[in-house]
Formats: sequence, C-alpha cells, structure tokens
Amino acid sequence: MYRSKFTLIEFLIVSIVTMAAPAAVPGAEFGITAEAPGAAFTSREKPEFRLAVPEDFSGEWQLRDWDGALLKTGTATDPELVLAPLECGYYVLTVTGQNGQKSERSFAVVRDPADRNPGGPQPFALDAAVSWLGRPDPKNPFFKGEGFDTIIELARRAGCPLVRERLSWGETNPEPGVYRWKQYGSNAQKLAEKSVGISGMFHDSPKWTRTHSPKLPDDLAALHDYARTLSSTFKGRITDWEFWNEQDIGFAPEPAWDYAAALKAAALGFKAGDPDVPVLLGGIAFTPLANCNAVAMLNDAAAYIDIFNVHCYRPLTDFSDAVTNIRALMNRAGIAGMPLWITELGCLSEGSGRASSGVPGTKAHTPDQELLVAEYLVKSQLMLQALGVEKSFFFVLAPYNEIGGAKDWGLMRRDYTVKPGYAAYANLTDRLGAATFEGRYETGVPQVDALLYRMPDSTQTLVFWSRSEFETQGTVPGITTQNRFARVFTQKRIPPGARLFDLTGMERPLKRETTGGIQLTATRFPAYLTGLSGLKAKAVSPAVRPVRVDVSDMDRTIVAKATMLDGFSIARTKDSIDWEGDSGGMRIELYNFSDTKKRGRLRISGGRVEGVPAEVTIPARGRTEFTLRFQPEVDQKSFAGQFELNGEFGGRRISRLHIPVLARHLMASGMTSVPFKNLMDPSNWRASSSGKLNISYDKQEQAVKFDVKFRPQTDRWIYPEYILQLPQESLKDAAGIAFEVKAEPAGAIKQMLAMFVNDLSNDRGKAVWLQVNPPDAKWQERVVSFHPEIPKPDKIRMLRIGFNLGKDHVTYYLRNFRILYNR
Repeated sequence: MYRSKFTLIEFLIVSIVTMAAPAAVPGAEFGITAEAPGAAFTSREKPEFRLAVPEDFSGEWQLRDWDGALLKTGTATDPELVLAPLECGYYVLTVTGQNGQKSERSFAVVRDPADRNPGGPQPFALDAAVSWLGRPDPKNPFFKGEGFDTIIELARRAGCPLVRERLSWGETNPEPGVYRWKQYGSNAQKLAEKSVGISGMFHDSPKWTRTHSPKLPDDLAALHDYARTLSSTFKGRITDWEFWNEQDIGFAPEPAWDYAAALKAAALGFKAGDPDVPVLLGGIAFTPLANCNAVAMLNDAAAYIDIFNVHCYRPLTDFSDAVTNIRALMNRAGIAGMPLWITELGCLSEGSGRASSGVPGTKAHTPDQELLVAEYLVKSQLMLQALGVEKSFFFVLAPYNEIGGAKDWGLMRRDYTVKPGYAAYANLTDRLGAATFEGRYETGVPQVDALLYRMPDSTQTLVFWSRSEFETQGTVPGITTQNRFARVFTQKRIPPGARLFDLTGMERPLKRETTGGIQLTATRFPAYLTGLSGLKAKAVSPAVRPVRVDVSDMDRTIVAKATMLDGFSIARTKDSIDWEGDSGGMRIELYNFSDTKKRGRLRISGGRVEGVPAEVTIPARGRTEFTLRFQPEVDQKSFAGQFELNGEFGGRRISRLHIPVLARHLMASGMTSVPFKNLMDPSNWRASSSGKLNISYDKQEQAVKFDVKFRPQTDRWIYPEYILQLPQESLKDAAGIAFEVKAEPAGAIKQMLAMFVNDLSNDRGKAVWLQVNPPDAKWQERVVSFHPEIPKPDKIRMLRIGFNLGKDHVTYYLRNFRILYNR
C-alpha cells in the first residue's frame, strides 16, 4: 500500500510478421494455442486452435462464455480445431481427451478495426511501454523472443486510439551529438503504420548532462536540444510529448522549481522541433496533490504546457474528491479549462495475485480477479470521463509484476494471452470511443448508475451498471465477484432496434414488456443498451473549453535555474528550502533559448539580496550565471517566506523562479509547544505494516520502540497508527508537530512519511502524506509543518509516522512528541 511507485508496461501485435509463439499454460495437460496474436481474434476471423496432441487424438470440446454459460460443443479428432465465426466477447474453450486429459484456452473476439468508427473524441487509451516491456524476458518460460509486434497488433485490434510509450534519453543519446533510436524508432513507425497514436515521454537523463542532480539534467541546453531532436525526428508519429514521470515522488528527487525549469527547457525544445505538438505536464503520482505541484505552478509551469496530467490508482470511491482536488490547483494556476488527462489509471482493488504465474517469484490473477480488473477498467474510464477528464490511459496491457512479485498488473498473462479486461476494453472503445458524452442518466434505482451517449449515427447508447464494493466500500481485502449486485430497473419507450451487449461485447436478450418498455437487470459489470433515441440526461457534464495561460507579455525563451550553495537545504517535500540562519548562497543560471541576444534587468523579492548584476546580457542560445547572497524575511508566526526572481527583457516579463522558504530552526523554539504525552504509551498505537511489527516502550531510550521484521520478497512498509483522543488532542489551529527519532540499521530507510488521516480506517483512509528527512542511528529532531499542505488540521483524526524500508529487519524509536502552535 505505502509503496514506492512503479515503472510501467503494456503489449500488442502485427499481422504480417513472425511472432514468438506462447508456450503451454502452467498446469495444462496439453497445450492449446490460439492462432491469433495474444489469443485475440477479430470478428472477421474464424477462431482456429492447435492442440499439442498426437495425430490419432480423439476428444470433445466445449465452448463457454466468460460467465461460464455453455454455448457449443463438438468433437476434436486432430491437432487442428476450427470454430465457426463468433460474435465479439470473451470465451473459454475446454478440450477433453478420450483418456480424460483436459486443457483450457481462454480467448477474445473483438471488433475488426476495419468495422469500427475511428472518429469522435476517443477518450479511452492504454499505457503501453512497448519499447521497454516488449524486450525479451529470459525469466518468462511461456513467451520467448521480442514482444514488440505482439503488443502493437493487440493495441490495434483493441481499437486503442493512443498508447503511452516511453523511451530512454540515456540509451538514445549516450553522448553529445550521438543519437541511436534503436527499437524506439522502429516501434514508433510500426505503431504509426497501424494507425495507433503515441503519447511520448522520457524520465531519465544521461550522466553527461548532470553535475550534481541525481535524476533531472543540470544542463538545460542539452535537454532543450534533445527535446527538439525528439519532436522533429518523431514528427507525425508521436502526437504529444510529456516531460518526465511522477516528478512529485522518487522519479525526481529534485525540488519543484528545478522540475519547472527543466519542463520549460523541454517544452521549448519540443515546440522548436514541432510547433504544433501538444506538451503535457509530467504525470503527477498522487492525489491529494502534494504542495510541490503547487510550487511548480508558482514557477509559471502552466505557461509551458497544453495538457494537465495526473496518475490515478485510487479506489472508485475517491474519484470525485481526486478530480476536485486536481481542479482546485488548476483553478489557482489559472488553467481551469485546460484539458486534463490521466496517463496512468491502474487497479489495486483486486489485491495481490492469488494464483501461481509459472514464473518464479511472481503471482498471477485468478480468473475471478481478472474479472474484477475488467469491472474496474470500464467503470474507472467511464467515471473519469463523466468527471470531465478528456483522456485516460489504463495501466497496463502487458504482463508485469510489482511489490515483490505479488501484484499482477496487465491485461495479458505471462503466456501473452489476453485477460477478460482486454475484451472489456476493446468493447468499450468499440461502443463509445466515437460517441459524445451527454451526461448522467437517472435509472430510478439509487444503486444503478447510467451514462448517456450520442452516437455518430445520432442514436443513443446507455451504459449502465450496479454499484458494487468498488463504489460503496473502496478497497476490500479478499474481494470476489460472487455477489453480482443484481438490480432491476425498467426503461420505457424502447425503439424496436434496441440491442443489449454485455461487458465483453456479447449480445444478450432483451425482455420487452407489453407497454413497449424493457426490464433490465444491472449487475456489477457494465452493459450497453444501443439503438436508443429521445432520452434526456439528468445531469449534463459541463463543457470544458481548452484554455492556455496568457503569455502575450511573457518572453518564455528565458529560463532561470537556481542551485543552493550554503545556508539553505532543500526540504524532503521538495516544495521549500530550509533556511539555516543568516544569509545563504545561490548560483543563478539564465538560459536564452532564442536565436537573439537578450538584455534585461532582474528583480528579486522576499528578503535582502547581494550580488545581483544591474543588467544581464544572455547570448543567443546561450547562458550566463552569477552568485548571490540572500537573507529571507520570514513571517514571525508561520516562519515562512519566499525567494522570487523575475525580470523584464525587451519590455516583456520572464517566467518566475519561485522558491518558498521555511525557517524550521525557529519553529520549535519560536512556537508554543504542547506535549503529546499519550503517544508515549505503546498501547495507544495500532500496528500497520507489511511485516511483523512489535510496539513497546524502551526505558533506556525513554521512547516508543517499533521493531519490524519482513518476509523475503515483500514490499517493506511500516506506518503505525495513533488515533487522536479527541477533543483534548484536536489539532485545531496547530501549525505542525515535532518529535525526535532514530533508526537502526543505518541506510535501511527509503523514505519517511508523516501521514495525517481524516478517518479511522486501518491501513487506508483519506490522508495527506508529508515527506520527512529520514533519521540515522542518532537522535534527531524533526519538525513537520502543516502550512500549506494541511489547511484544516482540525479534521485530522489519526497520525501515521513511519517508513518505506530496504531491509528485512529494522528498529526505530520515537519520543518527545509536541504539537506546535503559532504564538
């Protein structure tokens, strides 16, 4: 749960190429190979299968739908089995030999791309790191060789309009002036030939571009040149560019103002190579949005992007709050109408894999878990569209595991055959990809949701479902699909040509009443009623007009970057610098990404400054730098201030370099401190960890002791919970908390978080997560400021203070808890 974020993946295929054949499924008595990439046939193909049996084999076969209903039977007398054409849907073929041996093969039938409508908004996309995860995997015994072509073809067959594709700067530009496009170039060409759009991105930098930063490039000129080369080289094949990935967490340990400066350089480079290509903000990992994202906007990052971009791995219950939270920041940044994309949308609600994958160290979904993901996929993409999200990219198509191998991602299994979620996605794009969303529709049954769409032929489609645990409880341990939550509602005045299709695209019978209406049974799995007319949406989705920040008076080609020299340290939250007292040193770099020499004056506010030149000249496509001394002026209540650099060149303003300042060294002594005595009683703490946690009181250290041990291949986290004893421990009007901490062994901590939770749910609940500097084996004080991350501390009901860890046995201690108030 409290894990570091993941990479990504996804898969697809090609018709006129040679592809690696999947091996037998683990546990099968003989192999059944579907003669289609990924076992995904199109509606124009006959389902053909090859049985790994002797020539004199004799047996019987049964065909069932995804829900277990028997559809057809027949005899199998040789290794080749050809079925009559099937309608779209998801099926299971079972073959039983004369000696009782048995094997199964699930497969999909999807609408042939030639029969689809390619127009319309096409809001449903896939995250598909083809060039990364299509590489040969020597650990996978079920699929040998490269998977690139399989991935690409499966995307095409699913009607995927746009895939998210990653490339590596370090791989493709290993030294200045040297470019090697490798599989990234060939795969982009193949995707273009298949009419699959590409949303491109990278989130690494070669060592030659870095002097002191761990991830982001320090050389912004090199970044600009690479982005320009990328967009010009891939023009016409990659339709938009995203800069970086999850910069709010570990993919970019650097502060928000460094990310903003790099984003500006990259965006200018992308536009230099392809002036019309849209630029996306790097996908933000977590909601509620951390303050570092707001700081990036205070650095005028919004003036350089066309599309706002966030990732979502939340339960469906959190979607409305998450989008509201995102929109709030967009509104403050002046981009309320900017398109919002979710470029990673993933399901955690089905839990860790409960079956063996056949690959050592990894788990797989059970068939029931596969159906849970299919349910989540369709509901999540529809719900986000109803909330005004322009595009969402489901994570992820190809087989992929995380969390010590326990978490099974992907719409494909390790043998590269597709799961039911793939068929559900292909059906979604077929039914609604070209449709216009009209709004929510009232079914008359409170627990049955429905959305109304206008089709290109002017008919209407109603997609409906019954709320399950996903909508009512969020994440439920051990969840299954056993309860279908069947609920009946009646739809009046249905045209004679109306038809009903299930989750995977199979047509289902309609029960017409004598009045001309239809009685419909909604279940947890969304269904589609097509061929309608005259329906009115009860809650129409508001139109979102694209908008850009007004930059008519801004010279965006000048970008400022700051490096701390002394007197300041960067907060782990990446949203401020800690002022250590007296003045501090900074090096300021100014880049000019235009073809014209620029001359102008700078303005710096927020404190006393020395060393700023009266006038600055920056050569064309060049840079200049200087060092300065800065002593902040901080508010005597919040102990917060800011450093802000702007200026005017040629009568036009430049984008801001904005750095919040916090005087943490003054907070503990300059604020009223109230002891948090009950936290010193170990019985008041509730265990919350992926390992075996023991909580006790250590008399020698006069501290609460947390000792945790983990099993091998475990995602190691420990976040014990303290429930506030209200009202006496209310954090109303509090400015922060302070405590002392130490941990053993040294180097075991990946990250430390203080979590402030609004409810009492064990291991979950709505919370604000704040980064804290990890301790070592000596006692150290930590001050966690609520400003501006927690605007309403009186709503906090529980605290979690703990770690993500890199070792199997860790002990840490906490003591001297205090609540801090402004004087």
